[in-house]
Parts: sequence; structure tokens; C-alpha cells
Amino acid sequence: EPPAREPRRPLPLQLEAGLVIVGVIVALALLAPWIAPHPWDTVSIRTRFQPPSATYWLGTDDFGRDVLSRLLMGARLSIAMGVGATVFAVVIGVPLGLAAGYFRGWIDEALMRAADVLMAIPAIMLGLLVLAVTPPALWKTMLAVGFVYIPLIARIARSVTLGLANEDFVQAARARAEGTAYILFAEILPNAWPPLIVEASLRVTYAILLGSALSFLGLG
Repeated sequence: EPPAREPRRPLPLQLEAGLVIVGVIVALALLAPWIAPHPWDTVSIRTRFQPPSATYWLGTDDFGRDVLSRLLMGARLSIAMGVGATVFAVVIGVPLGLAAGYFRGWIDEALMRAADVLMAIPAIMLGLLVLAVTPPALWKTMLAVGFVYIPLIARIARSVTLGLANEDFVQAARARAEGTAYILFAEILPNAWPPLIVEASLRVTYAILLGSALSFLGLG
């Protein structure tokens, strides 16, 4: 008889609560244009500094704009910027890290020393440097924040690749005379995703915080 399957372990309560909270926030952000009670950018001097009420659930700001509507739309932009910046960093950083960990030698040294130089510059200063040369825009902030985190993603990808490059399945692919691109993206990368996904999920949070800082300085 086939062995009985082990019962699936339930998710920890803290993880379930976190998933629910994040899911609700993401759903509210995606539905913001349709569920916002008021236009987010309408200025009205007569409704300045209104306290929370049935009309304005979170009150109004110094320009008479509804705080709840602006909160919903701001969440939409923040999530889009954080996810977009992280995707950009992963798309650029992962191939660089795979190449550095697989080829090693002077390629590894050149890529990692360049990454060290970028990591030595404070993130906020590097973001300001990227944005200062062009007029501010959301997509430019997204790319600037993503550029800041490329070295971090590349180093994680490199460290994972160093551990996988000598595994038996990689040696078997080499023995079959598979191409380098196949080994990197079909053999190593699928096994490197777990730590990369964890790092990318953290980068989304940090990207939102860095983007908020740049927006506060007028570059968002």
C-alpha cells in the first residue's frame, strides 16, 4: 500500500493574520478609485480641518481634501512603486548575481566591487543623485529606488549560486554539454528562488519607505 500522506500543517495564526491584513490593504489600494468617498485632489477652503464625521471619516487636511480618499490613493501609488522598484531590482540584480557566482574569477570581482561601491553610498543620497538629473516623476522614482537595491539583490543571488554551482544536478547539466544560459536559468535559478523571494518581499517594504522619503523631499 502507498504510504499515507502526512496531514497538511495549518499556517501559524500570526502568518494568517498577516496575510489577511496585507490582503485587505492591497484590495483597498486596488479598488481606491471606486471606493474613495470623495475626489482625492479636490481643494475646498470651506471644508478645511474638518474633524472625523459621517461625511469625512478621517476628516480633511489644510486644503480641505478628504484624508481617507487621499490615504486610499496614496496606498495605491505606494504599493505600485514598491512592487515596481523591487521587480526592476530583481530583473537586473539576479542575472548579475548568477553570473558572478557561476563564473567567479575576474567577473565576480568586477561585479561585486561595483556593488560594494554602490552599497557604500547611502540609499537616500543615491536615490537623490539618480533623480536630480531629470524632472521628478513616479516611474523615475520607481527606477531610482530599484537601482539602489540592485547590489543587494545581486549579492543574495551570488551567495545562493556559489552554493548551488557544485551540486550534482549542475554537474550533470555540464556533462550533457548544456549551454551556460540553460544552466543558469533552468538549473540554478529555480533552486535559488526561495531566498530571493524572501529578500524581494523585504525590499518591497524598504522601497516604499525610501520612495516616501524621496517624495517628502519633492522628488516623488
